[in-house]
Amino acid sequence: MAVNAGIAMLEERIKVLERRIISTNPDKIKTSCTDALTQVKQDLNKIATRYSKLGVLWKRLNELQDYLTPEFLEKLTLTDQSKADIILAGEQQLTATAEQFQTLEQFKNIPSEATFKGITDQSLLINNLASSYI
Repeated sequence: MAVNAGIAMLEERIKVLERRIISTNPDKIKTSCTDALTQVKQDLNKIATRYSKLGVLWKRLNELQDYLTPEFLEKLTLTDQSKADIILAGEQQLTATAEQFQTLEQFKNIPSEATFKGITDQSLLINNLASSYI
C-alpha cells in the first residue's frame, strides 16, 4: 500500500515537472519526459551498434575520462633516464640559447661606456638644430 502511494506521488511529481518544463497545457503534452529520455537512450544504443568503432569508443569513454583527470596526471612520473634523454634531445637548442645569452650579457655593459654617456645631451642639440633648419 505504501509502495503504491509512493509511486503515485512520484508520478504526480513527474507530471508537475513535465507541465513546468514542456507546457502548462496538459493537452499539448504528447510524451512524458521519461519516455523522451528512454527514446534518446534507445537511439544512442542503435547508433552505437551500427557503428562498431563508435560502440567501442562509447564503452571505453569512462576509461578515457580517467586518463584526463588531474589525479592521473599527478601519478605520471618520468624516470631520471627519460628526463636525461629529453634534455639531451634539446642539447643543440640549449647551447644556441646559451650563446645568445652570452652575447646579450656582453651588450649589457655597452650603454655605460664613456662613449655613450653624452648621448642625451647630443640628441637635444641635434633636435634643436634640426628644428631651426625646418
